[in-house]
Amino acid sequence: MEGRLGWERVNAEAAYHLVPEDEEDEPEILSAEDDADELFYGVEIGYDALIGSSFLLGAYAGADFSDGEICGSFTDEDSGCLSTGRTLNIGVRTGVPLGERAVIYAKGGYSNGKFDLLYDEDIEDEDNDLFEASEKLDGFHVGAGAEFSFTRNTYGKLEYVYTSFNSYDYRSEDVAGAADTSRHQVLVGLGLRF
Repeated sequence: MEGRLGWERVNAEAAYHLVPEDEEDEPEILSAEDDADELFYGVEIGYDALIGSSFLLGAYAGADFSDGEICGSFTDEDSGCLSTGRTLNIGVRTGVPLGERAVIYAKGGYSNGKFDLLYDEDIEDEDNDLFEASEKLDGFHVGAGAEFSFTRNTYGKLEYVYTSFNSYDYRSEDVAGAADTSRHQVLVGLGLRF
């Protein structure tokens, strides 16, 4: 079991267009992209098995938490924001021991992230309706790291993880749009073995 603390860069790409009244008309697509750097924290539990003397195989589950926000505009008149929340992860890792106290490993698996979306199509109009949504998006993560034993029951690690979430798609009678989100994380972890 371990606690984790790190830095993440969250990237968001979004595009939308007004649905044309005539299906044969080509819509004008507006797009925006931005990113934000934030701190995050989390926990992870797992189990590793040493196969022979030179191969490690394990499984893990964990949760990360952050409160980052990315805001951008498609035009001079509108504004949109995406806020990050919690991410749940489950996966497997494989590694190679380096002596008796260190392991290098690769990991990968399933992720589910919670995001809050806010869009204001006219920031100067106080009576304008805002589009708000809270979405849980599936995705995958891959990463690699190094783990070092301090004592028989304590360890530390340094790890990098990339996560890509499925696209969020929205469509109404008037508007159609999509947003894609990914994150890069670098973290340190401290843990206990039982």
